[in-house]
Amino acid sequence: MNTGTLFRSDENKAHWGGQHWLWNTASEYYGLFAADALDLMEPYFGMYRRWLPNCEAAARPAVGLCRAFYPETAPFNGPKVLPMTWPRSFKT
Repeated sequence: MNTGTLFRSDENKAHWGGQHWLWNTASEYYGLFAADALDLMEPYFGMYRRWLPNCEAAARPAVGLCRAFYPETAPFNGPKVLPMTWPRSFKT
């Protein structure tokens, strides 16, 4: 049972699952900005560039515009592209 990070009694063992978590990875790269080592950021930014087609496809049926939706968690090869009919399933 997770009661928050302040009162954890399980040795801080988290069951994150097998997907990429944006915030866990981003914090490892923040120091590179201060160190002016932007060339080392390429793997991080490159991953999000490779995701862009899937992220645009995920946003298109939801908002009807050319936008990109980057989820907080996704497989390392990017979010799954859902069928164009999925927004209708949320309308009553």
